[in-house]
Amino acid sequence: MSAIDQTDKEKIKKCTDARNLFAHELGEIISSRKKPDFEGLFPILVELVIKVDKWWIVNVEAETDPDLADEKIDVDQVVPGSQIMLSIIHQAALGDIEAAKELYEAFVSGMAEAS
Repeated sequence: MSAIDQTDKEKIKKCTDARNLFAHELGEIISSRKKPDFEGLFPILVELVIKVDKWWIVNVEAETDPDLADEKIDVDQVVPGSQIMLSIIHQAALGDIEAAKELYEAFVSGMAEAS
């Protein structure tokens, strides 16, 4: 698994273009002449962040951790902290505060058990 492939680069370009539109043409956005699809781009951005985080965990952190030296890590079983936090933020942004609170409490509970 590589960190970034060509498809990912295209997704990054779409997100960057939307960010640049927002940053440099705010007047056009406010006047409703141009509307970036932030709701559609957020899941793409989350997917990219999670993919890079998983790559980092498997290829850097696990590879340099002597306790994991002989372990085979299934990348599909890796759940980065960023994935959990972005899920909480997403639920809160959608207005589902109860779901966000449940995710947060499960996260905090899991962290307490791990320490």
